[in-house]
Amino acid sequence: MSKTKVLVHVIDVSSASGRDPVEDFEVICRELELFQGSGDDTAESLATKRRIAAANKIDALDDPERLTQLKKHLKKKKVPLFAISSASGEGLPQLLEAMWKEVSREPEA
Repeated sequence: MSKTKVLVHVIDVSSASGRDPVEDFEVICRELELFQGSGDDTAESLATKRRIAAANKIDALDDPERLTQLKKHLKKKKVPLFAISSASGEGLPQLLEAMWKEVSREPEA
């Protein structure tokens, strides 16, 4: 049995990388679906884990539409999203509280 209870996706929403935040999220999801684990009978698919997303670099957000599109996409997937800045600390207390609640939550049957 895997000890991982929840995955936190940290997604750069600034334009600095030149990448699309929605596509970045989907790339990681596809990679998690392909991950085979350790190959033993106890390996669980990471793609089935509960998830939280953190939209990072909101202090450098030059196009608010990037965050809006990510919010819409994740809402459809029922993945909670927290806007944060690791540089300034904005939004980190709320993210940490959500992470704690997910880790403390009983597993779904």
